Amino acid sequence: MKYEKTAMYAVCAALALCAALVSATVQAAPSAVAFISDVSGRVKVMASGDEDWQDAKEGMVLSKGMSVRTEARASAKISFDKGHVLIVDPLSVFQVKDLEYDKAGGREKTSLDIKTGKILVGVQKLEAKNNSEFSIKTPTALAAVRGTRFVVDVGEDETTNIVVLEGQLAIIAEGIEMMLDQNFQMMVEPGMAPAAPEAVPEEMKQEYNNQMREAGGAERVEGGSSEAPSAPAPTSTTETVAVETVVIESAADILMQSEIVQEYNTPGYGCCDQ
Repeated sequence: MKYEKTAMYAVCAALALCAALVSATVQAAPSAVAFISDVSGRVKVMASGDEDWQDAKEGMVLSKGMSVRTEARASAKISFDKGHVLIVDPLSVFQVKDLEYDKAGGREKTSLDIKTGKILVGVQKLEAKNNSEFSIKTPTALAAVRGTRFVVDVGEDETTNIVVLEGQLAIIAEGIEMMLDQNFQMMVEPGMAPAAPEAVPEEMKQEYNNQMREAGGAERVEGGSSEAPSAPAPTSTTETVAVETVVIESAADILMQSEIVQEYNTPGYGCCDQ
């Protein structure tokens, strides 16, 4: 009877391990999709729900609701798993409103809210078939992105100036949508519809392109980037594949051992015949 209980306990332990595996797989955190890849000067971050700003560090993973702030003479670079890049100029503040990436289906949804300052944006071509979205909101405008390089500059009076270096943007303000083509810029003032597009001065275009190139931003966006840096895995993320292999093997070992114990304790086997 004693050994039968031992075998029963072993089976129960195996089942408990299997249940823990299922729970870990369901609750595993998704892979990071954006992280701070470069910091220069005083850059701060604030998690959703917090009231205090913390020092930003290279490798820090961004999450939904997190805000980023650069102080005077400071800048930051944000890299995405999919190859997108943000170059944040001094005295800028933005918040991550949405940050999702379904690796199985390939769908991604990114939404940024720029409060003030200037950000250079490089977005790789998005897949329209899986409804991927990348949008940037300012106090006066909304820019819907499909794959382009552009600059968003929000002034202290909340006036937004958008410069398209490559590709095309849909600009929405006061319920009016306008397309902004490559090498054109558009100003959107508070409470006003988008102004008529103007050609980007060659000097400005060259300055922004050089800034993107020096920071490692994507030079072209149509074909996607194969050299995007890999995001560091968050400490809370569970490596479900590796855990699954280990747990299943451990459970199998326990079941096998319980069968051996049960067989070994069968009368006539030699252990307990006395």
